[in-house]
Amino acid sequence: MNKIIFAIALFLLPAFTSQGVQAAVPMHNATDSASCAIAAVMGPLINNNLVKIQGLGVELDRDVFVRALAEYLDGGNPGFSAADGDAYIEARVRALHATPPDTLDARIQRAYVARMAKTDGALTLPTGSVLITLREGEGPTARDGQKVRMGYSLRLSDGTVLDDTLHEPVEMGVNEVTPGFADGLRHMRAGGKYRLVVPAEAGYGKDGISHVVPGNAALDFIVELHSISD
Repeated sequence: MNKIIFAIALFLLPAFTSQGVQAAVPMHNATDSASCAIAAVMGPLINNNLVKIQGLGVELDRDVFVRALAEYLDGGNPGFSAADGDAYIEARVRALHATPPDTLDARIQRAYVARMAKTDGALTLPTGSVLITLREGEGPTARDGQKVRMGYSLRLSDGTVLDDTLHEPVEMGVNEVTPGFADGLRHMRAGGKYRLVVPAEAGYGKDGISHVVPGNAALDFIVELHSISD
């Protein structure tokens, strides 16, 4: 794991503020011009590294990030040394992509689904899946035999990420997924964003998928449905 965050800290310039990069910096002399030129060169590198870290599943608050870097440049302590910060990021990535256990406690998983069913606005579907509308779409809902183009993230009840296509949408048939997921798709509209929690019985059951999905696992999806087609 490269020391990404603190390596780029040395290149953060005064043009960065807690509100982001200023739209324009007055240039009164050669020093100002050089500072802006360096910002133009280093800005994309900094941003690309942040995008890479976020692509690994690590959530980032950019305002907090900028304030911490500014504090570091001022000689303060942002809460981590370079070594500690690198170790923390590496541990966070490993935890997010850890190989899940073979089997989960069925009672705990059922309790998780039941708890999600009590969320405001939650709808319990015929398969026992729980649908929560985060942003309603438009038009008719998906039907059996149709195809959907969507991006989704899949997590276990403890937050472990199993799959994420939110930035690379995929296309599949409504009937080509697990019964619980198909049940959810039949209640979704194009342009909508939904949370769908599928009980093991309507997902991959007590056996799961070896080394991928644990047995008895409740499946917690975020789904962005882009389009529906015949």
